[in-house]
Amino acid sequence: KMSSTCEVLFELIKIWDKSLVTSDVASDLLYGLADDTIVFRTCSTSSSTLRLAAELIDLGADLFAIKSQVVGNHQPAQLAFWGDIMAKMQVSDDKSVVWATVSRDEMEAWDVDEKVISGLSNFLSQALAGDVFFVAYEDADGTIRVSLRSAQADVGGIAQKLGGGGHRNAAGISHPGPLDQTVSAILRELGVIAGQ
Repeated sequence: KMSSTCEVLFELIKIWDKSLVTSDVASDLLYGLADDTIVFRTCSTSSSTLRLAAELIDLGADLFAIKSQVVGNHQPAQLAFWGDIMAKMQVSDDKSVVWATVSRDEMEAWDVDEKVISGLSNFLSQALAGDVFFVAYEDADGTIRVSLRSAQADVGGIAQKLGGGGHRNAAGISHPGPLDQTVSAILRELGVIAGQ
């Protein structure tokens, strides 16, 4: 059982030719590992995951810099946007699911991109009590994109049912929309009745 695609990839590279792992490659692999496990906080993190991370550090990856990129170094404008979105986030009646939506108009007004949205999903999953966290937003072409994170639930399985993919604790969906129907579909898969 692996925590991320980067963990699988590093294992394959070690079989093929470990000399391919330069310091830059080690940094990229460790970034993917740290991002997908929310810096080793998800239940998919195993002793094997941590040993691989140690190998990547030994090969030149800088865990402190990567951790800062994954969970820190947010610009004031980004935090203001997150605050605006968090002010309207919703929580399931049992408090296990937290979600927020971002319209195309909001994205354009705040001048934010997909990376900022994904960062918000990670932030929510670290900062709030609950199990499943997702942010749904409207892309420029009208497609609804969803970034899902979880501590325990298999959001990868939920994403797959709705045409997306990922793994147990981090996944994404591209859905034809509209935004409210996409959110409803996810909540149905989670067995949640929209509460507050």
